[in-house]
Amino acid sequence: MDLFHLRLLVAALMGIGMALSLRYGFWNPKLRWCIRLVLRMGVVGILSVLLHGFCEEGITWRAAVGIILCAMILCESMYLWWITGIIQSRQLPVMFRYGVTRGTVSWPAHRHFLRLRDYLRREHFRSVGTFHISFLGVPLLLNVVMLDASGRVRLEVFFRMGASGIRHVQFVLSSRLKEDEWIVTDNINVPSGGIMPRNWKLKRYRFASPQTLLRRHRKRLQMLNAVCETWDSEHILSELNHEQDLLAGENFQRGLLERSSDGREYILSDEGRYRLWQSTLAIHYFGIA
Repeated sequence: MDLFHLRLLVAALMGIGMALSLRYGFWNPKLRWCIRLVLRMGVVGILSVLLHGFCEEGITWRAAVGIILCAMILCESMYLWWITGIIQSRQLPVMFRYGVTRGTVSWPAHRHFLRLRDYLRREHFRSVGTFHISFLGVPLLLNVVMLDASGRVRLEVFFRMGASGIRHVQFVLSSRLKEDEWIVTDNINVPSGGIMPRNWKLKRYRFASPQTLLRRHRKRLQMLNAVCETWDSEHILSELNHEQDLLAGENFQRGLLERSSDGREYILSDEGRYRLWQSTLAIHYFGIA
């Protein structure tokens, strides 16, 4: 490949990445990661072409790509380490409480969501509440909770919020065997940096669709021959916050969280900061953590 074809490849990558990002980026987790990778490769290509031109043929384009790629990884690592340091030094809370969302929540008018809504109706899921997590008055997550006809499979639809509204969506399916013991199947693909409680039987399929998740969750219940308890639809909010408390307590005992100076919030410890930084890098470059 010569420099001319490299420039064509860079332009094509940037165009494809932008087009896919605008059309599908918020819905498909696998495609969303591919978009990030394509855009990152495009940026590396642009900077490599500029470096090659600036050095006036004093460096090959392959060497230019290698230098820019290494510099980009190093800079991104340093930036993420700086961000996690700010979260830790300012004692920003990393565990949040759910609140009830009043009024009607409209799902995005996208054909994938219309198909998903029809699919959930065919599977006899019903909505039992909409909840949110906010930080300093800014909405971070919107959680639409649904139960199947038996009331033993709970579906949580997480809408991640951004400045312009919903950024993308993720799904969690859970069934309760007994007190504080769950079977959980999800496609969460965010850098948590934390540890799940030991008695949560979690299977994470980061690139799976909600239909695939539901099939796999039901198959897990059959294989385990699990007798699940019915979720209490009247106390969903307290259940969600109880699970947050269990998650915070587990990570506090493992040393990933510590109490803030006033003792009111859970904040990152040094070990928690490192794991969050490591998890974020793994998500960005490999799609898994």
